[in-house]
Amino acid sequence: MCKWSFTPLMVLLSGIALAGPAEIEVTPGQLSALGIELADAREVSEAPVAALPAVCRLPGDSTVAIVVPVASTVVRVLARDGEKVALGQPVLQLSSRDFLEVQAERRTADAQVRALAAQVERDRVLVAEGIAPARRLQEGESELRAAQARAASTGALLSSVKPATSAPGEYLLLASAAGALVGVGLMPGDHVDSGTAAFFITSSAMVWLEAQLPERLMEQVAVGYRAEAGNPARVGRVLSVGRSVDPRTRSVLLSAALPAGPGLRPGQSTELTVFAPVSAGTVIVPASAVTRLSGTDVLFRATQRGFVVVPVQAGLRTAEGVAVRGEGLAGARVAASGVSALKAIVQGN
Repeated sequence: MCKWSFTPLMVLLSGIALAGPAEIEVTPGQLSALGIELADAREVSEAPVAALPAVCRLPGDSTVAIVVPVASTVVRVLARDGEKVALGQPVLQLSSRDFLEVQAERRTADAQVRALAAQVERDRVLVAEGIAPARRLQEGESELRAAQARAASTGALLSSVKPATSAPGEYLLLASAAGALVGVGLMPGDHVDSGTAAFFITSSAMVWLEAQLPERLMEQVAVGYRAEAGNPARVGRVLSVGRSVDPRTRSVLLSAALPAGPGLRPGQSTELTVFAPVSAGTVIVPASAVTRLSGTDVLFRATQRGFVVVPVQAGLRTAEGVAVRGEGLAGARVAASGVSALKAIVQGN
């Protein structure tokens, strides 16, 4: 790689003159010798305002959990992570003594409901004929409702399972919806507590990203703004911007929905870039095009004879470039390399 020494650089610069108060005259030969390359200043309607570390989550609006109803031990895993399953398809075989007890409780509760329902019907006839007091019917109806609630409770525990034929106490855990299966890594022999999610099922091709948005950017980001992540970039939208500031991080929770893909799978970490609408005249330029003169961000806009210094307001720097606003930049070309040489001319070095 060629390195400029101080003396040759001064020789080149000495042949470059200021054509006006803010214009630098540069010939095509000097342009090449100084390694100055040009880039387009691309006008945009939105620009990146935040690049945030984010974690991918399952989409909460289209994901259901398959929950183990009682403390159990895994016997067999019947479905794989990522597999498409149908409603009611067995996904796990488990063994549990508690399962036998729940089955017995369900049989007892069903028998109580039948007996109490029959008694209530008899009492209703006796009350209508004036043989039994109305209070007796009211008490019977109350007992029936309590028994029905107990039966419904045990029935809910058993609604997502069916007994296995292999051995007493073994049962099959069933898919509670149709969709793509997301496992939690259970293996045969693992113990799982009651209420543990054994699998998740998602029916969406989207993934949710969660990130901490700095407090100072809260008012610059809104629901519906464009969001990008992944490589190649996938485009989505901001779902929510929290209003409660974490006192430790001075940030709020931001959520965005994007299409799932490589690098955007539940549990993976990535960088989320959020875009916001910008004023007319905002352009994207390479980050290398922006430098500082006298404490001000500037860039060098190309003219027919050379360059003119343009003060700019610079925004967030990303891999795409930096968003800036300045006079006459829309559709212009700017110096993207060799900027230090042009800066030296302006400073009179």
